[in-house]
Order: sequence, then structure tokens, then C-alpha cells
Amino acid sequence: MVDEIATAAGIITVKRAIESELEDIVAVLDSAAHWLASKGITDPWHPGEWPRKRIMESIERGEVYLSKLGQRNVATITLQWSDEFFWPNYPADAGYIHRLAVATGFHRKKIGSQLLQWAELSARDNGKKFLRLNCMAANLALRNYYERAGFIYRGELREPRGLACLYEKRLSP
Repeated sequence: MVDEIATAAGIITVKRAIESELEDIVAVLDSAAHWLASKGITDPWHPGEWPRKRIMESIERGEVYLSKLGQRNVATITLQWSDEFFWPNYPADAGYIHRLAVATGFHRKKIGSQLLQWAELSARDNGKKFLRLNCMAANLALRNYYERAGFIYRGELREPRGLACLYEKRLSP
């Protein structure tokens, strides 16, 4: 599956990542982590500390997507159909977003918001009623970003990295 999305940077393609693209995914995540650090945001992402084994398992399950502008890797997103860690005992009615990241040089071009919309359509096309995600409670900028995108705060959860906020968005039919 390859989708095309119009962004301020141009038309990007979104395709399911394959095992040989693990380092490309990690490079986008590192790039985003460096950009966040340059803005004074270091929690929870730290360059060079990505759990490659867990990311590879997500790739093998078909949950990781890589976005390109031409041949350049510009973003990644993980979209899964369950999340027992952050959303235990919830019905199978949602898609769950993790590791949404845009590479340095491609921020402020609406790529992240377009990928959120892409995830909404993908979840809806798979019969889901909600899209859910989490972020660290201390990251007010990211929390505001998700709230502006229509996500509603649904509570908090203590996890190994600290206090996480849970967000949910009802998908239009």
C-alpha cells in the first residue's frame, strides 16, 4: 500500500516500512529527537536510544510507515490496532499512533498533521471508531498540538519514563 499526501513540502508518499528500512526509520526518529532537543525538549526522545528490536517487531507486524518526498525520508508513523500498555482493556475500536516523527528540515510544512489525517482515514477504513495516542504530560507543546488536531484528553498513566497523557479522537463515519 502506497498513499500520496499533498503537503506544503510537496507530494509525499506513505508506505508500509520493510525490514531493510529499519535504519531509515531510526534516522528520522533521531533527526526529530535532535530537533526537539534544539527546542529544549528532551523528554522522552533521546537521539541514539531507539529500541531497534521493538521497532523491528512493529515493522514485521506491518505497523510502521515511512514517508518520502522523492527519495528523501521525511517522516515516520506507527499505526497499530491495539495498545495494551497504554490503553489496557479497551475494545478493539481504535487505531493507536506511536512514534510520529518528522525529519529536521521538514517541520512546519504540515507533514505531521497530514499524517494524523492519513492515520484517521486508515483507522476508519479498517472499521475503527477512534484514534488514540499518548505523549508525556510535561510536553505541553505536543499536548497543545494534539488538542489543536482534535484529540481529547482522556487521562494520565504513570509509565517508566514518567507521567503520560492519553488522547483520543472520535472518527467521523
